[in-house]
Amino acid sequence: MTSKKGERRKEKAESGKQKADTTTHSREGQKNSENGAGRRSLSTGNYQLSTAVSPFSFPLSLVDLARWHSAIGAGITVWVGGHLAGAAWQWGWLYPMAIAVLLSAAGNASNDAGDVEADTINRPTRPIPRGSISVNQARIFALVCATLAFLMAIPLGWATLLGTIVGVALLFGYTPYLKSIPLVGNGVVGLLVGMCVGFGGLLAGNIPAVILPGIAVGLLFGGREILKTLYDITGDSAMGVATIATRWGERATLILASLCFGGAIIPLGIWAGNSLTLWLAPFFTTLLVLATILPLWQQSTRPIINRALRGSKIVGFALLALLAFL
Repeated sequence: MTSKKGERRKEKAESGKQKADTTTHSREGQKNSENGAGRRSLSTGNYQLSTAVSPFSFPLSLVDLARWHSAIGAGITVWVGGHLAGAAWQWGWLYPMAIAVLLSAAGNASNDAGDVEADTINRPTRPIPRGSISVNQARIFALVCATLAFLMAIPLGWATLLGTIVGVALLFGYTPYLKSIPLVGNGVVGLLVGMCVGFGGLLAGNIPAVILPGIAVGLLFGGREILKTLYDITGDSAMGVATIATRWGERATLILASLCFGGAIIPLGIWAGNSLTLWLAPFFTTLLVLATILPLWQQSTRPIINRALRGSKIVGFALLALLAFL
């Protein structure tokens, strides 16, 4: 009897110890989970990110939504136009450059707000598909940027104000109406970039001096926009969006993009004239264009298209740099 009672007491003690251990482990696990210390493999799909949100996450998402590199590029393009028209640098140029930055940010945000379904497939890391910003927040941001640009344009005269109104109309009408019209939507993007060069020429008082460089820059970025349709073909096809790539196919897309890139060299050559120094712009642009477009004719896989898109942006910014310093 004594032996049996001892065994029972021993079993109860062990059982109590197991329960205590279980409770302790449970509390420790809960504590670790709350502190973000619980680590699981990302590949399992069960990993939980910490619920702590940085106070800078939303502003940074807005910057990402605006596509800051493109927006800043639009501002620089305005100054390049002014420089080509004979203007000297002054800090006052930051004012019209800011108008271009705001307009570009408005257009990019509006585009993302209207392309959510396709971007979920084509660009899932963009702010709206990844859940950092809602569609309504993107639309409000676009409206605020466009309104600020409009108000800032008023003191610069009726021509600037009219150009701003046209730019806003094209930017906000691009995704719902113009993008689905092959060539027209791509042409609008090139036109808007060319208008930035023209804006600088207008403010400098010499629009004729920037017409040819403006056409060249517009063709380069218009060609890049055509290449984008090839990169976005999966999502656009799934959503029934009519683009050059979805309607006319890969080969036609490459031909049109190549024609735009190559066509940009012609106005640059005419602009350079007999100046050996100015001929540096079309010469280096040609080399960069060939390095960008030739790999696509050999193999147009998604990674190669993505590399070409990045390369084409480098071509555009390199041309702006050459035009600014020649």
